[in-house]
Amino acid sequence: MKILDISVPAQTAVVGTYSSVISARAVAVRDGLAYVADSTNTGQGGLLILDVTDPASPAYVGRLDTGSGTVDVKLAGPYAFLGEYMNKLVVAGISDPSHPRMVTQLPLTSSGFQTVEEDGLIYLANSLSGILILQTE
Repeated sequence: MKILDISVPAQTAVVGTYSSVISARAVAVRDGLAYVADSTNTGQGGLLILDVTDPASPAYVGRLDTGSGTVDVKLAGPYAFLGEYMNKLVVAGISDPSHPRMVTQLPLTSSGFQTVEEDGLIYLANSLSGILILQTE
């Protein structure tokens, strides 16, 4: 995974890297932590949490293996909503980023490829089922 400085778009530069990522599919950043959807499409990976307060030296904080390929991550309060390649949505508790935990899994009819959080709702693009809307509160 690479961290880029885009403050001057014409002079974009790599300022940091983290090499223990299986395959970064998506990232959400909050309070100096990067929540990385880290996976392959063969069922390896999950949520990787990195401290990026010093972008030149990202540091491991925690990990949650989901048992399937995580392709998207959105944060809402103390939860990370993980779109999974293997037909499910995983809700992870991230109150303690060094020990993320599985809260629940929602089986889907197809892969959950992209999620959006807005006003306490999670919108999930679920390729064969259209769009699912979940309340987070």
